[in-house]
Amino acid sequence: MRRLRTKTVTLGVVLLGWVVLSGCGQPEEGVAPETHGDDVGRPMASQEAVGPPSVRAWQVLDPGLIYRGNTRSSRIARDSAGNVLTLASYWRNGSERTLELLKLNPSGQELWRKVFAWPVAQLQPAESDFYSFPDLVVDASDNILLAGHAPETMDLGDGALGKRSFVAKFSPAGTLLWKNALCDELGIRAVAVDSQGAVWLGGQVGLNCNVGGGVRWLLDVPGWQGYIAKFDANGDYVFDRAIGGKGDRVEVMDLKTSSDDGIVVVGWRYVFNRGPDRVAFVSKFARNGPHRWFHEYPEATGGFHSVAALGDDIVAVGSYSGTMRFKGQDYPGGIWGRGNIAVYSLTGEERWMTLLGGWVKDVSTGPLGIAVLGACDATCPPPEVQFGGTDGVLGLYSPTGSRLWGVGLGPFHGVASELTYHPTGEVSLTGNVDVDTSSTPFSAKQSIQRLRPQ
Repeated sequence: MRRLRTKTVTLGVVLLGWVVLSGCGQPEEGVAPETHGDDVGRPMASQEAVGPPSVRAWQVLDPGLIYRGNTRSSRIARDSAGNVLTLASYWRNGSERTLELLKLNPSGQELWRKVFAWPVAQLQPAESDFYSFPDLVVDASDNILLAGHAPETMDLGDGALGKRSFVAKFSPAGTLLWKNALCDELGIRAVAVDSQGAVWLGGQVGLNCNVGGGVRWLLDVPGWQGYIAKFDANGDYVFDRAIGGKGDRVEVMDLKTSSDDGIVVVGWRYVFNRGPDRVAFVSKFARNGPHRWFHEYPEATGGFHSVAALGDDIVAVGSYSGTMRFKGQDYPGGIWGRGNIAVYSLTGEERWMTLLGGWVKDVSTGPLGIAVLGACDATCPPPEVQFGGTDGVLGLYSPTGSRLWGVGLGPFHGVASELTYHPTGEVSLTGNVDVDTSSTPFSAKQSIQRLRPQ
């Protein structure tokens, strides 16, 4: 039996998205991805091997989800047995807000549910999208890691948090193993876990926040700064650090561990003296903290929304306007922006990039390559996807960048918010349906579904 431990760190001195699949299946002229000699031995996909997972195996509709438009409204993960876990924000009876952790078996049947509730009256004005999207991940032993921001009265299983940000570990059966209450000024966007069970956090940090190694707020004006933090498998603090230079506001959107147990961080930064423009970046740190490499794209305005590992490679997805210069080649994004998949080696080499035409907001890798969620626009016309109401898209790309297939999924803001790609070739999605635009906040049912190959 593991000992339950609770820690509080005091204050004092760290796409689901929306894709336009270029030309409805054909690589864009002048931007065809390269095939590299060292791709030999990687899992390769072929269109003959498997078709799009367009057959719905099952769907679960869970009422009460808070709908937040472009921003993720629920999270999804899978374990080694093919079970699906989701974490979502809900309203209950108009007077209570909850985080609900739900575990479904491979057939879509509910195994268990954890409800973490608090009265709406306890929410503070600072409770905004910046803080309110907790994340989850599953480790190699199928334990579940949650991290996020909530009222200090929220109870994860052994009493009130005491602070407004937290990271916690649960067993596969949903039993709380440990939790760390961190600090009030910490916005957590993402949580990741390495092969040793160590836990990484990424997001934004505000004035006076200390998660264990001192204050990590470096701005000359009120605001926030990017950060990462690491805890070991038992929840003990290892290190944390700010991301970005003094005067630059960095927003960490996602992070994932790499094959060497380092951490790769993506997002954007608002560059000092550049006005409102944001610049996409991807950055890698070693397992013990030192910085290894960094890429940013100052010619373009935009950012990366999600990142994943594919063997020793790193896959970042996002969107931008203007022109992005990647591996010595210019990729025009236009005025309204384009989605993109950018792939890097473990040592930071720019391998290849593909333009997708619209937003790309989530990515998951598996045996056949790179699965992405995005939104279609006029560059991806019917019959593949009907623009205007059913413009959400699921696409699969090989490890070398060839597009294998793409299928329409429904409304851009709804049917698919995040995905996880199973070793079987199946795809599980979370999103929302039945949006009630007359209520405040918007509400919907959480939609969880699994698609299997044809």
